[in-house]
Amino acid sequence: QYALVEASKPVVSHDEQFNLNLNFPKELQSRERERVGSEAQVQGLIAHFRPELMGANPKAGEGAPMVGPDGVVEVGNGRSIAMRRIYQDYPELADQYKDFLKENAESFGVDPELVGKLKQPMLVKVRRSDVDRQALVHELNEPGQQEQSAGERAQGDLRHLDVEKMALFDPESELDASGNRAFTRSFLQNLSHGELNAMIQADGSLSSAGVKRISSAMVLKAFSSPR
Repeated sequence: QYALVEASKPVVSHDEQFNLNLNFPKELQSRERERVGSEAQVQGLIAHFRPELMGANPKAGEGAPMVGPDGVVEVGNGRSIAMRRIYQDYPELADQYKDFLKENAESFGVDPELVGKLKQPMLVKVRRSDVDRQALVHELNEPGQQEQSAGERAQGDLRHLDVEKMALFDPESELDASGNRAFTRSFLQNLSHGELNAMIQADGSLSSAGVKRISSAMVLKAFSSPR
């Protein structure tokens, strides 16, 4: 379902200067958007801005940002930040976007008059379904959107290392040894097909990249666990 909201209304992970928004749920977005790459991504969105690219699209990673029922941006923080910057610093682009919204409002299922009533209207996809929000957001933000750093991926992988899974780990065996097969399988079963291709070898055993990724998550868990 689509909706028109003030661009400042959705709860975004970072502000326009990439300062962390403390009101944003940390578990929903592990991307370190203060890094230079994220600044370049937003600037690229503005430099090549086309209103229709912020319109209707069935893919969560494209088109209007996706928000939850509470207004938290689940996918599209970079796009949301770009729209806020456009309204602040690029009035011509903002006018193009508003014209696009007026012309296409009915196709989005929203009231065209609302475009004129809002100061900085922005189109969003609103998720209405009842789902495991954290799992959904991490799945939709997997590679294919913006490449994650090793630290970001390890942070996201912590959700695969709960008490039940850690009980399967044998500290006396190497991570890729038969003694830890049940443990590594429990970790891998949560990953997408695209990720698995890099994590396992042709014979089904753990690859060097797989060992490195799981090890990184385990080290982070050890340092982040309560003492």
